[in-house]
Amino acid sequence: MTSDRSLPDGWRWARFGDVVQQVKDKVDPQTADLTRYVAGGHMDTDDLRLQRWGDVDDGYLGPAFHMRFRPGQVLYGSRRTYLRKVAVADFEGICANTTFVLEPSSADLLPEFLPQVMSTERFHEHSVQQSKGSVNPYINFRDLTWYEFTLPPPSLQHEICEVLSAGQHQIDTLEDAIRAARCLRDAIVLSSSDAVDHVPLGTVLSSCDYGISIAPQDAGELPILRMNNLDNEELRLDDLKWVLDDQVSESDLLQTGDILFNRTNSLEHVGKVALVGVLDNPATFASYLLRLRVDKESMLPEFVAAYLQSASGQRRIRSFITQGVSQANVNATNLKKVRIPNLDLDEQRSIVDCWQGVRDLQRAIERHCREARSVLAAVREDLLAGDNRVR
Repeated sequence: MTSDRSLPDGWRWARFGDVVQQVKDKVDPQTADLTRYVAGGHMDTDDLRLQRWGDVDDGYLGPAFHMRFRPGQVLYGSRRTYLRKVAVADFEGICANTTFVLEPSSADLLPEFLPQVMSTERFHEHSVQQSKGSVNPYINFRDLTWYEFTLPPPSLQHEICEVLSAGQHQIDTLEDAIRAARCLRDAIVLSSSDAVDHVPLGTVLSSCDYGISIAPQDAGELPILRMNNLDNEELRLDDLKWVLDDQVSESDLLQTGDILFNRTNSLEHVGKVALVGVLDNPATFASYLLRLRVDKESMLPEFVAAYLQSASGQRRIRSFITQGVSQANVNATNLKKVRIPNLDLDEQRSIVDCWQGVRDLQRAIERHCREARSVLAAVREDLLAGDNRVR
């Protein structure tokens, strides 16, 4: 076994494959009478809940989507396991064969304890280390079967899950507040928009440009922003790739007030929008992004970005999405057809000021939520290590 250190009474070392089984319940999506599917993009890093899904009839499903899952089973993203996607289903649906459907195979392991085991740092480290491939690394179930972990008796598993559930409840409350803030931001954007004329987005842009088609590198002179830099409706600069200065022209550089739009990827990622703020250093952007440059005499970039991020703006964007075999897309021509409210600049400024106030509050709640998640993760590590007892 992994370690000779002593464990509390009733605890033991267990091999993953001795107490967990992969469920391979293959079905035909068209005849299985199931309405929901879960793709990798519907599962969030370090979040056991499934908060999003797709409709089986939306035309997205590829041939890999033929595995049925049931409430209580655990879904695990076997591709790019460093993303740590573990989720517990609370409904019946379909997933791709690259998403493992797992459940206990032994009465020694409670169903609610399994996702906690799979959320530990040791489990994720094992999975990443055993993954194969470099571009799109993956793991086989057999490479998980010999992972070893400390297993308390079922009665203590139940107590541990109750403690962790209480912590998760606090996080859920914070996330409810975050969702409420998002809804309030939408309401602020739309408060003066319904009774005014709407104009095509293209009429308020000075330019709409595709990014550069240069392979990014781990090192270079100029950061190139990609899809992953558009996160949570903001521009994130903590995961950068690079290109050389002489590969980029002046016209390809970003300016404060530019809007970046993710034009192609899987369905759930297309339509992401982020406003470019003040950049410490020059930067460019990749070809699967569009740069919208607003004519500031007619529109505020902050207002245009806020509207495109709103539920109303996203619905209008999605009406122009075209889908291929594995990619969805909105091209520049169609994006410029999206209609936006035509408000005067004073009204836009008033809306943007209120919107920003709610966004600042949302950021504060998000910060508290991240801290709560960090505390809960630390408690989980302690409780599942076999070094501590639930008091």
